[in-house]
Order: sequence, then structure tokens, then C-alpha cells
Amino acid sequence: MTIRRILQVGLIGWVIYSSFTQSFAYLISTKERGSLEQDPVTTWETKFVRLKKALPTSTVAVGYLADWDVPGITYNDGNQYGEYVLIQYALSPVIVARDTDYEWLVGNLTHEAYEKWQRSTQGSFEVSFFRNNLYLIHKVKP
Repeated sequence: MTIRRILQVGLIGWVIYSSFTQSFAYLISTKERGSLEQDPVTTWETKFVRLKKALPTSTVAVGYLADWDVPGITYNDGNQYGEYVLIQYALSPVIVARDTDYEWLVGNLTHEAYEKWQRSTQGSFEVSFFRNNLYLIHKVKP
């Protein structure tokens, strides 16, 4: 075997060894960060399974109410917008509009925001609470 051939085989072996060690190191670091668990979109979608089943099957669109809609409540704008987008995905094919002029509303409200909204709102509502600060709000017609 020539020296050139020995160097080629050695270089190829080094590349393979380096690839395996880097891949293993990446796998370990992602596992430590929790990145190998369920992705956030799927996690968010599972939060809405019960709420989605509670909606009448004839429902085409719902309104959306969150902390950013309740005056005087502090919130993180980025989180509120991100959660709104995720709710649109999770409830698909039902359309979720940032409006309260619907028979059914999905409330994504902290307890403080819900209490304040309830005190300031006129009209009759049937409210079902779901875990993770989720409310299904039905406007009752007089």
C-alpha cells in the first residue's frame, strides 16, 4: 500500500469518526434541552382536543378573546400573537377570528383577565372552563 493510499484511507476514517462523534454530541445536547420530545405545535394542539369536541359540529367560525383584549391586563404581545396563530391551527377547519361578535368564543385568558372580562361584559354567557386557561364561551340569546 502506498503512502498516498494510506493517507486517503486515514482521512476517510477520520471523516467518518468525526461525523459519528459530532452526531452523537448533537443528539445528547438536544436530548438535554428537551428537543426530542413532542414539538410545541403538537403539544398546543392536544390542549384543544376537549374544547374542539365541545363545539357544536355545525360551528364554522368562533371569536377569540385573550388577555390583550381585556383593558388593564398586562401581557406579552409576542406570546399572545403566537398563541392566536396556534389556536387557529389547532381548531382548524373552524375559523378563529379576533372578534367577539360570534355566538361561540374561545377564551385564552389568565384567571385575572377572565374575572375582569366577566365583570365588564354585559349579556348572558355559558362558560366552560378547560385546563391551561382555556374557556369556551357561548353567548346565550335572551
